[in-house]
Amino acid sequence: MKKIISATLATFVAVGLLSGCAQDNTEDVSRISELEAQVGSLEDSMSALESEKEALATACEDEKSRLESTLADAESKQEELIGENDKLKEELESLEQKNAELKIPGESIKEMIPMEYELEGWYYHALYFTKYDVDSEYNYALSIIREGKDGFERVTVHRDYYFISGMAISPNGKKLVFTDFEMEGGLATIYMYDIDTGEKRGFSLEDELPREHDAFSFCWLDDRYLLMAEKLDHGSIARGGDIYVYDTETEQCNALIETSQHELQLQYFNVLNDELILIKGVLYEETLNFTEDVFFTVKTDRLYELIESGGSMTISPDDAI
Repeated sequence: MKKIISATLATFVAVGLLSGCAQDNTEDVSRISELEAQVGSLEDSMSALESEKEALATACEDEKSRLESTLADAESKQEELIGENDKLKEELESLEQKNAELKIPGESIKEMIPMEYELEGWYYHALYFTKYDVDSEYNYALSIIREGKDGFERVTVHRDYYFISGMAISPNGKKLVFTDFEMEGGLATIYMYDIDTGEKRGFSLEDELPREHDAFSFCWLDDRYLLMAEKLDHGSIARGGDIYVYDTETEQCNALIETSQHELQLQYFNVLNDELILIKGVLYEETLNFTEDVFFTVKTDRLYELIESGGSMTISPDDAI
């Protein structure tokens, strides 16, 4: 640009000289200097504008890159949120399904035992026995409610047409015993369920117990020895009988506590502590028409001595507390 202006000025000067202009040479030089100064100023302005243009272009590119990056982050976050939303929907559906499974439609809870055991990462909360509608494939069911990392679930231990009774859990929470004993129900089966592994086995003590007698009530002396009360499985005057001990390791069963007379029948028992067991029984009066509840206490050390020796002890009404 400067070169063009200078050439133009030179041309004007030459024309002026040739045409005989009277202008003073000094004034021409001064005018040329002014014009050159203006040209320099214009060039500086144009350079500044070019720099500003380049700066704006760079800023636009930077802003475009920033916006594209922000958009990409937003799209990535959107996909992440969509994935989390889908995951939450699946978890909700799973929880709703588990909740539906935990509901007990068409059945009523007959008996429930609280459980406070942790086994293999599961927390066991309750054991309950239910009676189903008559239209079900089975009449009775025994179930456990447990909680793990995926929430609550119901584990069905046993389903049967026959009644379920005598539920008892070992002190360590690993073994569950119950029976299908029912008056006039014939030979009963005792079931031993391993809560940890889910294995269940049924067995009968027909040869170990008196004829036509079955175990109907259970209590764990410890994790190995199981106490059971037996009684006549038919009739109307048998409310209990004697107490036997079952060794879960050897599977041997022996009489442990016997009554001195038929009118005294033992029914239920509880381990009060490491030293004492409370036993509940009934005592018939002479006509066998009326009964009264009686209670006894036995030291656990005495029971262990009898178990070790293979002997038994006798309880009479006079021993009641």
